Order: sequence, then structure tokens, then C-alpha cells
Amino acid sequence: MNKYNYLFICGVLLATLFLNSCEKDNDPPDDFDPTDTPMDTTQTPTDTTTMDTMDVVEPTWKVWEFSADDYTATAIQDAFIDMEAGDTVKFGAGVFSFETGLSIDDKNNVVIMGAGMDETILDFSNQIDVAGSGAEGLKVTANNTILAKFTVRNTIGDAIKVKDSEHFTFYKIKVEWTDLESEDNGAYGLYPVSSRHILIDGCVAIGASDAGLYVGQCEHVIVKNSHAERNVAGIEIENTKHADVFNNTAVNNTGGLLVFDLPGLPAGQGSHTRVYNNIIENNSLVNFAPEGNVVGYVPPGTGIMLMACNNVEVFGNSIGGNNVMSIGLVNYEVLRELGAADWDDPTYIPHPRAVNVHDNIIIRSNDCPENLNFMGTFLTSIFDDCEMPEVLYDGIIKPEDYVTEEAMCLKNNGPISVGILDLGGYPDDFTPYMAADEFDCTKEGLPDVEVEAPVWGN
Repeated sequence: MNKYNYLFICGVLLATLFLNSCEKDNDPPDDFDPTDTPMDTTQTPTDTTTMDTMDVVEPTWKVWEFSADDYTATAIQDAFIDMEAGDTVKFGAGVFSFETGLSIDDKNNVVIMGAGMDETILDFSNQIDVAGSGAEGLKVTANNTILAKFTVRNTIGDAIKVKDSEHFTFYKIKVEWTDLESEDNGAYGLYPVSSRHILIDGCVAIGASDAGLYVGQCEHVIVKNSHAERNVAGIEIENTKHADVFNNTAVNNTGGLLVFDLPGLPAGQGSHTRVYNNIIENNSLVNFAPEGNVVGYVPPGTGIMLMACNNVEVFGNSIGGNNVMSIGLVNYEVLRELGAADWDDPTYIPHPRAVNVHDNIIIRSNDCPENLNFMGTFLTSIFDDCEMPEVLYDGIIKPEDYVTEEAMCLKNNGPISVGILDLGGYPDDFTPYMAADEFDCTKEGLPDVEVEAPVWGN
């Protein structure tokens, strides 16, 4: 057990034994079970990325408890302000309603927990975007911290935003918008950004107008055992280095799983992402992203879309019923060619490279979504009767023109077809063609990703 896990378990157990010192009852947390399914962070990488350790602060082990029958939003926010290292804020079962967002700033070694994912609801249906409070439901900057077993519902903006944080765990957290397919829904469900050593385990995201489970500009990330449904993008890994995404389901979104690198971001471009053992099926939802969002160009019927990314391995996934683009290998130049984007970033490399897609099960039919966006209409216009190839590549750079280390490989994915769209000559001179053999190569697999984040229940 690493020192982060030890501090957490001691903190929760001591708190439950000595609650009388905090003028609370002596009952232990109903849902804390040391035998509960643990988060496995024992993966060992071969990379040597260094990690800043947080300051060790003398813990207080205080538990702040709130009942849905007797609480005020002010008291909860005050607890978030006053809590110290080792403290836990515990919400009971029920609905807690808020009109403004909550924030946790500059904390170490704390736990925010509910009675269960569907038992404790933090409801922002009546949220007002007050100047200075932000549109997020919960905005966090904290190290060595766990959020566990509650739901955040119907925020104006992002449901939970975690920024500039390290060693952070989301465990059995649900974020949802009940007004489905609405561009007025918040952009992101779970939103760790500019952070390191992030673990998302057993979480659920429903209804986000951008991405349900979104990781942006982070380093060392695991997303596992989670479910994304009825979002524009189910799961998105953006400009992130060293991420493992596995054992998740992404169903009935516009696009199931995206790995993107965008220009002009402080973290630069990402690298080394593995996407494996996921179920990515029937992602044909209408694209309801607000106008101008990059994900607004993701066509309904997208399984996995890899855009401008580097060193990505996709394997062991079940990819079915994503009937426009089961897998897309996309140059960001496509958006420029179609007049949808531009950039001024001299360091940005817009084409995907060093992509290794192997040993997946890919099944599709010619039943294309009815409510296609601009990109979907364009792609389906190229192929008659929705007879789309399983893999689409933009073809702005010819496959044979890739240097060896940047080559993209497709291997052992069943009897699939690959369409090369030849968009380098768009709109006057482009001739799509089929050429699966141009990606017939193998690559060495990427190493496991190491994440050092606190573990719940172990």
C-alpha cells in the first residue's frame, strides 16, 4: 500500500471511530467497506516521468456530515473552505439542491463522499450563473483527494471540473443532464484538466453537450470501468500524455471515444494513449453540440476517432453499430479544408501518426443515422447506400509518405475495409479509394501507464 492510500484509509477509519470529538454520531460510514472493489493502480510503466510530491500536513481526521433533511448550501461551502488535511465531507442519502456552484480550493488529502451513486444527488437544476461563482457544479483544486459515490445533476456548465491537481480519484461518480440532447446542457461531465495522476473508476456520464468523460492536458491517467451514454462525445482524451482507457462502455453517443490533439494549448500535444477492452457500440445520436465546438463536427455514427494524435494503441475493443465511421484516422487539416477551423501554432502537427489498431472486433451495417451533421452528410455522400468502410482515413498525407516511425498500422481486425478519402485535393481534385493493404504492418505495444492516486476501499 503506498503512502497516499495509507493516509486515506487511516483518515476514514479514525474519523469513524472518533466522531464524538467533532460533535457527530459514532456510527461508521454506511457505505465504507474495506473489501469494496478496489481501484487497481498497480500497473507499472517503463517511462520515467517524475512526479512532484505534495507537502505532508498534520491531519485532523474530522468528518463533516450533512443530511438532506437538514442542510444549507452555505454550511456545505463553509465546510469545503474550512476542511483540513485528513478531513471528510460526507453527504447522506437524498437530494441536495443548490442555486450556485460549489468550490474546493487548495486542499490536500481530503475525501468528498456520498451514500451511493444513485443515493446522494447534488442537484443544480435551479442553478444561477452568479458572477464569481462559476457555472460548474463542483470546481476543485486539490491533491491526493477522492470524490466518491454521489451524483451531480443538471449544472449550467461543467458538472465537476478538477484543475491543477495531482493524485486525484473519481470513484463511482455520476454526472447527468436530464434534458437529453440539449445544447444548453453543460459541456463536460467529469473534467480533469491540467492535472497529473488522475484515476476515473466506475463512473457514469449522461447528456453532456461536449464530452461526458473528458480528460484534457493531463499526464498519467487511467479511465476504467466507466459508462458514457447520450453525450456528444462519450469519452474524450485530449492533449494528454500517458493515458490508459479500458473496460469502459460508450454507447448511444454521437461519437463513442475520441483521442484528439488540438492546436494552441499550453500543454502542447499529447502522446502514448492506449484504448483497450472497451465496448463502443451504437453511437449514432444526433450531434447536439453548440455551434463552433470542435466536437460539433463529429458525425453521428462514430465509434473511435483519432485526430492529430501521436503514439496511440487501440486493441481488444468491441466496436459495433457505429455505421458512418467505425474508426476514423483524421488530420486536423480536414477541418481547415472544409472551412471549419484554422490555427496559428507553429509547433502543432495536425496529422495522426504512430497509430496501432489491432485485434479489435469491428461490425457495422448499412443503416446510417438519419440526423447527420455536415461532416456526416459529406462522408456518406462519398459512398453509395451507406456502404461505408470500417476505417476511414482522410488521405491528406499518403500512407506511403509516412516515415517508418510514424506509420499507422491496422492488423487482425477481421475482414474490414479501409477507405482513403484523398482530401489533400479537396474540393477540386480528390478521388477516394480503398486500400487496406497500405496499413498492413505491426508495431510494438505501448507500455502500461502508471497512476499514483488514492484508492477507495483498499
